[in-house]
Amino acid sequence: MTRSRLLPDFVFVDDWGSPHSLCNVLGDFTVLAFTHCDKTTHGRASEPLTAMVAENRGVNHIDVRCIDIHWSHARCAQHESCHLVAIGAHGLILCDATGVIRRLYGIEQEDRFFVIGPDRHVIDSASAHDVARLRRQLSLRCGSLR
Repeated sequence: MTRSRLLPDFVFVDDWGSPHSLCNVLGDFTVLAFTHCDKTTHGRASEPLTAMVAENRGVNHIDVRCIDIHWSHARCAQHESCHLVAIGAHGLILCDATGVIRRLYGIEQEDRFFVIGPDRHVIDSASAHDVARLRRQLSLRCGSLR
């Protein structure tokens, strides 16, 4: 997915089967992380993701959120659709049960991070190996808004 592209929306379900749209849970800035997981477990949000959000949340009264989207090459053992796994202190953890969202965002093999701006456009993206650059960019953007 390229910079400046409008964020593709998707729907996930909660524990009661109610649908929710990604666009309805975005903050002023939202960091999407696509992280690989074992098909039978759903872990906590990745450490780089929570750190990135924690250091910017509330700066200049800006709402920074994270959404960690777990994916596996195998189908989820518990659900047949994208679903909410947990609501954490910094955002949501979702399971991309069938890989539909991962393919929508063009994720192939490696973990990938996206920073989404207030206008719902992709500001930047990076692999897990380059997440430090995204952290700096998000900090600069949050610090410069007054």
